[in-house]
Amino acid sequence: MITKDFSRAPKYAQAEAAFFGATRYKLVGLLRLPVRWIRLRLALSKTPGYLKLIVWFEFPRTIGSIVFFDTEENLMLFARQKAHRLVMQWVGDEREITSDAGFIRIMKVYPNGYANGRWSKGDKMSHIKQFTKLKSDKKRVNVDDF
Repeated sequence: MITKDFSRAPKYAQAEAAFFGATRYKLVGLLRLPVRWIRLRLALSKTPGYLKLIVWFEFPRTIGSIVFFDTEENLMLFARQKAHRLVMQWVGDEREITSDAGFIRIMKVYPNGYANGRWSKGDKMSHIKQFTKLKSDKKRVNVDDF
């Protein structure tokens, strides 16, 4: 069901902003990362508005994360914390000792979304009847007609 009310869904479904990023480490960076990662993770878990962390790995040496926050403001406040600044300075060292590539994207959430079952106000499972209209659509497209 299309909704703006995610109050019954898990907290991370209520996020308004997300950090999406990755770093391609050199071997020495991978070996030295655990201590820094633990400090960063502890700081993150204590940050107001932090909701969820998802970590991913891409062989052979890229580690990325998606971090959900209740607001963009709280996400940006975390970026200013000492633990985060120290890690970013370490991975961004111009001598490329620890890493040789990285990216960061900040994602903002649309107010409307979809919720089903116990996570929805209607408390029942169902599916949408029409797809979200695309710019190229001349009219609404019914799910069952597709």
